[in-house]
Amino acid sequence: MSMNRNRQDWWRSVATRRDQLHQELFAARVSYAKFERAILAQEKQFLREARTESERRHIRARTARTLFTEAFAFGLPWKDFGRALRRFQRLGLSDSDDRVHAACLYVQSLDLFPKRAREAWTLLEDAERRTKALRRANPLRKENLEAIAHTKQVARVRRPEHR
Repeated sequence: MSMNRNRQDWWRSVATRRDQLHQELFAARVSYAKFERAILAQEKQFLREARTESERRHIRARTARTLFTEAFAFGLPWKDFGRALRRFQRLGLSDSDDRVHAACLYVQSLDLFPKRAREAWTLLEDAERRTKALRRANPLRKENLEAIAHTKQVARVRRPEHR
């Protein structure tokens, strides 16, 4: 029991330290490159503290989601945004929420790289299909369908016609 309590406390400390670093970086108005370096350095620290492969996977996934989200927020060009997206796809798309998050931000960023529209919209359609497959009672289902509907409304680059 105490072991479990210790891990809960550790995870809480991970969340607190992560939030603290984000606040410091945002307050300092650092570039994405500096943001990425700081987040990856912190990830290394968390990976050293992790006890299991499952904990390490979770840490990598959350870091990948954070870097991808900030790549979107910074309005990065495809070279950098695409790298963050691929890392998130490789390490972080463990659940419906992550898939919807990735697809929605990808479609909403298409005005920066419209040639990627087919891939982004395909990702969104896949996320929508998977979300609709969730049980109606699942609170994420409604929330994620709303996020997808919002993305479709605000998208500045439409889905290319099928050939």
